[in-house]
Amino acid sequence: MGITLMMGLLVFAYANRLWHKRKLKLYALLLLLMFAGAHFWIYPDRIAKAWDATLAHQPYYALRE
Repeated sequence: MGITLMMGLLVFAYANRLWHKRKLKLYALLLLLMFAGAHFWIYPDRIAKAWDATLAHQPYYALRE
């Protein structure tokens, strides 16, 4: 999320010169809601999650059965 946040700040800094303040506030609010909303997504069991990036997930599926 760090690089995404930095890119978002860079875009908003550049957009600050080009867009009206009201439109910029609307886009900032939309981006904030999208970031906040993504934290509440529930993925199905067979979709990769962050802990799948390590080898620790290998025995998980066998133990689950």
